[in-house]
Amino acid sequence: MAALSAVCVIALVAVMVVLSTSDRMSKPQDINGDFLGPESWESLTAYSARADESLDLISRETSQSESDEPSRKDPKFWALVTFHEPLDYSRAAKSVDGLAQLRVASMILGSMVTRDLPEPGKTANRERLMHDEVELVAASAGLATDDPKLLINGLIVYGDATTLKQTRQRPDIAAVEALPSDAVRGRFGVRPYLGSDFSEEDPVYAPEVNQRE
Repeated sequence: MAALSAVCVIALVAVMVVLSTSDRMSKPQDINGDFLGPESWESLTAYSARADESLDLISRETSQSESDEPSRKDPKFWALVTFHEPLDYSRAAKSVDGLAQLRVASMILGSMVTRDLPEPGKTANRERLMHDEVELVAASAGLATDDPKLLINGLIVYGDATTLKQTRQRPDIAAVEALPSDAVRGRFGVRPYLGSDFSEEDPVYAPEVNQRE
């Protein structure tokens, strides 16, 4: 028994030594490693091409999921929708109108991600929900509701691969970039595309509005 105990202790020490050299143990885990949006050097055209590649990746992930578990529902993905130009709330709502399987989680006003939006219902359609959120941000930021800073240049959405590809085909939409299905809301960052009308040096600041990203 004593010999067996000694062997177990030696084995345990060996495992600890191996783990101590592993990146997963010796380095802090990056819990915010995923980002949506263009790099600082990317043009909208270059970013759009890279975003299209992400849609191909999630299509392959969906196909693999269907092969592994035929009875499982199609996986869903968080994605960033980027417009060709900043839109008002009415046009932004119309850009995704009719996509019943698409969850529009929040809007991007300049570089600010708004609170989570409720889903449209009998009492309020998507256009009304977006209008109300813009009004809330305007009041909190001390801006007029028609201030150019409150134009919408992107949406955070959630949907399956087919729906996201359909979204990409809409005329006002320049890019749809998706994360893998294991991405978790609140654990990824957002770098919205900022055109010449927006500046990081003069962002919208709405202290009473809860910004998730």
